[in-house]
Amino acid sequence: MAEALERSYTSPIEQVLSSVHLGLSQGTRVAEGHEPPQDIAAPVVMFERVCLPDPVFSFFSRTAAKAWELLPESGSVHLIGKRSIHTAPSSFWTVPTTGRRTLVDKTLPQMLRQLKELRPLVEVGAIALVPWEPILLRDANALHEATQKLARSQYATELTQRYNQIEYNYGVRVGAIGIEMKDPPPGSNTAPGEPLWWEEKRPMLHLGLLNAAFSKATAASFLPDRPGDRAVYDFARSGGRVTQPTQPIAEHLTIPAFSKALWPDIVALRKNSVALAELRAIIRDASAIDDETSIPVLRNRLDEAAARLKEDASLWKAVKSTAQDAAIMTTISGGGGYLAAGPDAAFIATLGGGAVSFLMNLARAKWNPQRTATQDASELLVRLSDNLSPK
Repeated sequence: MAEALERSYTSPIEQVLSSVHLGLSQGTRVAEGHEPPQDIAAPVVMFERVCLPDPVFSFFSRTAAKAWELLPESGSVHLIGKRSIHTAPSSFWTVPTTGRRTLVDKTLPQMLRQLKELRPLVEVGAIALVPWEPILLRDANALHEATQKLARSQYATELTQRYNQIEYNYGVRVGAIGIEMKDPPPGSNTAPGEPLWWEEKRPMLHLGLLNAAFSKATAASFLPDRPGDRAVYDFARSGGRVTQPTQPIAEHLTIPAFSKALWPDIVALRKNSVALAELRAIIRDASAIDDETSIPVLRNRLDEAAARLKEDASLWKAVKSTAQDAAIMTTISGGGGYLAAGPDAAFIATLGGGAVSFLMNLARAKWNPQRTATQDASELLVRLSDNLSPK
């Protein structure tokens, strides 16, 4: 049955303008039911499509099992030459035969309940379940080389310690693990509670590059739950900029706090709300812009859309009259040109071989399927505040 299921995955990944993904770590938690579907409510109603890892493929596919064995969190020494922080197997094929029934009983009921919740939006194309493991296997050598060389660079510490450790996912399933000083040794300059970081950086760097490869394959912008993941991702997608330049489109857009709504209400709003359909159309157009002259027009359209959202009583009833602030930006001209002329070009040149060509391909990947792959990539960034305020 598992082998027949894997053979059914024959269609290429469809690239849809104004798609987003949450990162493989959070996406996996949502798809498998470890996080409630409300956690993706905002992107589901604001974007044309949200790409999530396909949990059925990850569980039953032999291809997925092979990919899992390349990740440090599986206990593999492939990437870093020693065992790192790792977690229990989660694939049907990575446990002994005697343990498979137990794993099925533990995993499938929760997964299937979540997929039943997501199904209405999968059927209308608002959510796409995409296997990521074939992407890892296809790019395994390039990912490995880029990770190794980046880890030895002067930028590794800056990228992986810009934020506290809890703000970085350490692996697809390991997730984020915070670390801080508890009892400083006598004579040290470290205070109790002071943040610390894992010495081994390569799992974080590898995950960031893998998230970028998933974006390339799906033409989906990245909407992570951890700013540290964004830092590593932006380095790859910009072709080597440690700090990604952005252009604001809407810096303070008041929208309903969609995560406060019940999931059936989110499904209904996605299908029926005219105001949200207009907002998605504007964001879709924003995803396709390739010069700054379009920004003032988009800014005016977003202001008008925000006013219509404010007047839609059904939205505010669903979210219990709570609001949140959204910022929408773009990385216009943020693509492959940086590889040749960016401020960090000298470092990128030292990577050499497959690593530099891999980063170039990531930086020049298409966001708009109508554009050519040689054009610089631009990406739409959306940031949602966590602070809810009364409507």
